[in-house]
Amino acid sequence: MSSVSAVPIADFCRTGSGTTPSREKLGTYYGGTIPWVKSGELREGLITATEESVTELAMKETSLKLAPKGALLVAMYGATVGRVARLGVAATTNQAICHVVPDCKLADEQYVFHALQAKAPELVAKGVGGAQPNISQGTIRDTKIYLPSLPEQRRIAAILDQADALRRLRRQSLEYVAGLPSAIFREMFGDLVANDGGFEAGIVSDLVGGFDTGKNLAPAPSDETTINRVLKVSAVTSGAFDGNESKPLPDSYTPPKAHFINKGDLLFSRANTSALIGATALVKTEIANIVLPDKIWRFQWREGNESIFVHHLFQSLPMRREISRRASGTSGSMKNIGKEKVLGIKIGVPGANARREFERKIETADQAYNEIQRACLNSDALFTSLQHRAFRGEL
Repeated sequence: MSSVSAVPIADFCRTGSGTTPSREKLGTYYGGTIPWVKSGELREGLITATEESVTELAMKETSLKLAPKGALLVAMYGATVGRVARLGVAATTNQAICHVVPDCKLADEQYVFHALQAKAPELVAKGVGGAQPNISQGTIRDTKIYLPSLPEQRRIAAILDQADALRRLRRQSLEYVAGLPSAIFREMFGDLVANDGGFEAGIVSDLVGGFDTGKNLAPAPSDETTINRVLKVSAVTSGAFDGNESKPLPDSYTPPKAHFINKGDLLFSRANTSALIGATALVKTEIANIVLPDKIWRFQWREGNESIFVHHLFQSLPMRREISRRASGTSGSMKNIGKEKVLGIKIGVPGANARREFERKIETADQAYNEIQRACLNSDALFTSLQHRAFRGEL
C-alpha cells in the first residue's frame, strides 16, 4: 500500500454553487447564451448542452457563477443527489449543484472525477434529511481522497476510463438487445390490431381461453412476517414481473391453490391509469407463496401455451392503445376493463408456425440478453473493485 495520505478536496480544489434566477424575469434572465445546469441533468457523463440558458444580465444581477470547462459537478440534493458530471463547456448551475475545480498543478480533472464518483455513497451517507438527503458544500470540501503525483493520477484515471468505457459499451449492447423482441414482433407481424399484415382475422379469444383472478384482500401490517403475500399492481406495470412488489397476507387467510402464481404465468393488469392499464408481465422464475389480487389476472390458454407471443402482442403500442380505449372509468388516475372487452379485441392471427418461429427468436434474444447482463454485472464489479483499489492507493 502507498504511503501517500488522503487530502481534503478543499486543499487542491476550489468549489462553488449557483442559484436559480427569478422566474418572474423569464424574458431578461433566461434564453441567453450562457448554459445553466440543473441538478436533474447530472448523469455521470460529460455535459455539453443544457435544457436552459441564462443571460449576461442574470450573471450581473444574481449570485450565478461561471464554472469553467472541465469543472466537476456534484448534485447536493434532489433526485440525483450524489451524482457527478463533468462540464464540457463553461456553464452556470443552480443552487443544488456544487462545482469543483481542481488546481491543474496538483490534480488531474479526470482523476478527481473518478474519485468523486467513488466517494458518492460516503457523501450521501453524510447528508441530512429523509429519502433524498442534502449534501453541503462543506461536506464535499472536507472529503478526503488519496492524491498521488500527477503522473500517477493520470495512470490511474486511464485505467478507470478503460474499465468504465467497457461497462458502458456492454450497457449499450444490453439496451440494444432489450429492444430486439419488440423489433422482431413489428418486423414479423406489423400492427395486428389494424392487421396491416393481412393475417387471418380473429379476436383475442381465439388464443386466450379466459383469465384467472384473485380476491380483493386486506394485507397484514407491513412489518409483519407472514407465510403468504399478495401482489401489488406495480408488480407488472413495468412489463417485467417483480415479485418484490407484494404485500403480506394475514396467516388467518388460506388462499385457494388456484390463486398462487407459478413460473410461466402471464399476468395482466386490469385496473390502472390510462397509460398503464393492460400491462403484462411474464413470470420467468420460480415463485413461492405469492397470490393474485383482484386487479391482476392470469391468462388461460385455449390450446398450447401462447404466453410469449401474447405477451408481446399485448405489449405492442397498438394493443395498449386499444385496451386503454376500451377501458371504462371517468377518472384519469384509475381505469378498469372487463374480461369480455379484452377477449373481444379484433386482431390479425398469424399462423401457428409463424407464432412458434417468433417464440424461438425471442428465446434466442432472451439468452443473448442474459449473457450480456451477466457480462455487465462482471464489468460493474470489476470497475467497483478498481475504484476501491485506486483510492486506497493499491492500484
